[in-house]
Amino acid sequence: MPNAAKNVRSICNALHWLSDTIVFESPRFPFCTAAPSSGARATIQDGGPTCVGLMDGDEKASVVQRPASMKENTREHSQWLAALPRLDRQGDGMRTFAGMLMSLLVTPRSILLIDEPEVFLHPPQIRRLAEAMVEASLNCQIIVATHNDEFVRALLDHSGERVTVARLERSGNINPTSVLSANEVVKLWVDPLLRTSDVLSALFHQAAIICEGETDARFFRAMLDASSSDQRNPDVRFYHFGGKDRIASIASALRAIRVPVVAIVDIDALSSTQKFITLYESLGGHAEDIKADLMMINQAVSARKGQLDAREMVTELKRAIAKIEGANSVSPEVRNDIQGLARLSNHWQKIKEAGYRAIGDASLIQAYERVRARSKAVGVMIIPEGELEGFCREISRRDKGEWLAADLERDLIRDPSLLDAREFVRDIKACVEERLHAQT
Repeated sequence: MPNAAKNVRSICNALHWLSDTIVFESPRFPFCTAAPSSGARATIQDGGPTCVGLMDGDEKASVVQRPASMKENTREHSQWLAALPRLDRQGDGMRTFAGMLMSLLVTPRSILLIDEPEVFLHPPQIRRLAEAMVEASLNCQIIVATHNDEFVRALLDHSGERVTVARLERSGNINPTSVLSANEVVKLWVDPLLRTSDVLSALFHQAAIICEGETDARFFRAMLDASSSDQRNPDVRFYHFGGKDRIASIASALRAIRVPVVAIVDIDALSSTQKFITLYESLGGHAEDIKADLMMINQAVSARKGQLDAREMVTELKRAIAKIEGANSVSPEVRNDIQGLARLSNHWQKIKEAGYRAIGDASLIQAYERVRARSKAVGVMIIPEGELEGFCREISRRDKGEWLAADLERDLIRDPSLLDAREFVRDIKACVEERLHAQT
């Protein structure tokens, strides 16, 4: 019975993750296992009654094997079995896991429907179960309903090219469904950022809010939680990916499976016309709606006098370097000089620090407002104060972590210094609700 032995081996390899001792006995596959020790592995004993034991090095101390002379269905056999721990007396997770594996790997089926297989299981067992399902799916179509992103990630890790993801929503008596084909899944899963992040958890939330950094995500999460409202806040999950450059690709991936997305970016996201258009389009916008205004803003900002050219920047940097040559440390004065050079070399840095009013005259402000309004309409929220720290300028912005800690100690609901932040969070909430409404 080579196939049976292979199936039994697969079951035992999985079972030893779960329990101290597990016992099975059936007319078709009689076997038992005993306490797995560190580094244990399942083996099949050839000859005689089929038996599975766990080996630890060269010792068989943990193997429980039915004597070859013992006949089935005898009093002696019954007493021998009764002395062993029984699977039906183990915990819910162990019994569910064992029963699932038996169904997957032993009983032949052409199609199998499974509801929430991850229930009662710890993450390592969830991943092992997903691996077993991938193996079983070679000979059987498996349809699984799950609420666990760890399980989804495990399936994709083991066999992303054969996994189709369908996201079901509930709208009254209707369940809208969006499907991501196996080919589309593969395209997404080759992105190392997606593979190593928890962004797939967005499948199980109403919407995703993507920020540039962790501090932004934590601040807006806290402000949203603190916001008072007669209605329940939308079920959203905040994500951050270390800057604005990856937001477009993440947003595209989530929108492909009908997850509503809102992106929050600093005002200097406008500094690159093409990159901002890419972000705008990833959330469903059309480039022609904002391109002319974006180009007008960038041309005006770039043409401003006072911006250092490359040669001037090199000269000023050499002067700063000369001040610290031979010194053991960099003085605060030199640090300030270098930071000042960075601001002089980039007008967008000045706008980021001062907010949208520093963009320019009335015509440029009007262009910005048009871009801001159209961006909000598709789910891109531009911070009008330039950057997160602009919402509370009373606190030093030298260290973002310290700024956040000091800010969260304030009364987020009533502190007058956070009035603009509260208004912006209300806009975020409204934007999320608009995205949800547009999808129904």
